Amino acid sequence: MTRLLLALCALLTLCCAVPVALAADADVTFGSNFYAGAGPNVRISPGGSVSWTGQGGSDFSQHPLRFDDAGQAPADAGPTATRTFAAAGVYTYYCAIHGSPGGGGMGGRITVTANHAPVASFTAPSSGTAGVAVPFDASGSSDQDGGQTLTYRWDWDGNGTADDVTATPTTTHAFATVGSPTVRLTVVDSNSDAVGPESGTAAHAIAIAAAPGTGGGGGGGGTTTTPSGGGTTTTTTSGGVTTTTRAPDGTVIKTTTAPDGTVTKTSVAPAPVAAKVRVSGGKLRLRLSARATFHGTLTRGGKRVRTLTAKLAKGDVAVKLGKLKQGRYAVRFTLTGASGKPSKARTLPFRIVT
Repeated sequence: MTRLLLALCALLTLCCAVPVALAADADVTFGSNFYAGAGPNVRISPGGSVSWTGQGGSDFSQHPLRFDDAGQAPADAGPTATRTFAAAGVYTYYCAIHGSPGGGGMGGRITVTANHAPVASFTAPSSGTAGVAVPFDASGSSDQDGGQTLTYRWDWDGNGTADDVTATPTTTHAFATVGSPTVRLTVVDSNSDAVGPESGTAAHAIAIAAAPGTGGGGGGGGTTTTPSGGGTTTTTTSGGVTTTTRAPDGTVIKTTTAPDGTVTKTSVAPAPVAAKVRVSGGKLRLRLSARATFHGTLTRGGKRVRTLTAKLAKGDVAVKLGKLKQGRYAVRFTLTGASGKPSKARTLPFRIVT
């Protein structure tokens, strides 16, 4: 009996791959419409170099090397080239014939940072019961960089959107329906260099069974009902009644009434989404799905020009970039919505030609 109980309650531990070690230098090979070797996306420490070497007779006359950062010289001849990257940041490169600015097509990305991405890991039971809280423990997550804090983003249904965000590694969640959801944990660090916060991810499928007596005529279990109008789910368990409502703007509101009458209410607002991001008329123009606070950095030739901050409404909005001279620029920004969670950083390169 003891062995059976231990087997049923065994916790499964999940970890991401071992973090990629920071390299001083990286080697990228190229040929007919491809970058390979360590590429196309490489990661090096500030001050490190990346070398490109043609394969099978390929050279830069066939695949001209270009950078979105104007501070890096192009390569138009010969089979090899080496470039050094002194400052932290994300640099994109591409073939002028088979690629496009931003690293599209035949292109790649160089991440220059002394930061180590965190490793996500969590434990949880392999199974649970609908309506009953399941414990999750991400204490095994780690970050090599001292002095940084970790934030834990829990995606209970594996759809790619965080449902809960916690500052501590332990939490619980009651699954409303029967099934085998894949729980995904994203651990985000507080890296503050030009690359910004980085993350690691772990995932785990959990088998959720129906509560005893549910749907089979009998009592003692939990029940879940969804009104004909949709949008609201009510779960009844021995711990009380929980109503989950998803508002039109995507906010999830959970209201739990315990047997003693105590009411607990929580809400998780969706992260703002920016679409149709472009630069025109000296402004960064965005279409937002929700109100948000904009935090960004404008760089020219890899050097910081100014910091940008603005409170933006939902819909078509614009952020003034200030006076711009001729050259290659990039705007790196995050959006923080009602939940207080910053979005993943985005970088938009652009060029001013007079």
